[in-house]
Amino acid sequence: MVDLAKDEGKSKSELFRYMVRVYQEYIEEQRCAKISKWGAETARRLGIKSEEDLDKFLNEA
Repeated sequence: MVDLAKDEGKSKSELFRYMVRVYQEYIEEQRCAKISKWGAETARRLGIKSEEDLDKFLNEA
């Protein structure tokens, strides 16, 4: 890690903070992808293919 920090021109602490930030962004992207997949599957199951279909569905509820 010392060599990597040196190569990047950062301290070990800066490098570690950067690595944690990148990991957090990765986790958030994965979470968003999972939610998006769930939403697409739900829309498909309910027959919602457009915003108009969604509006109709929401107004019926």
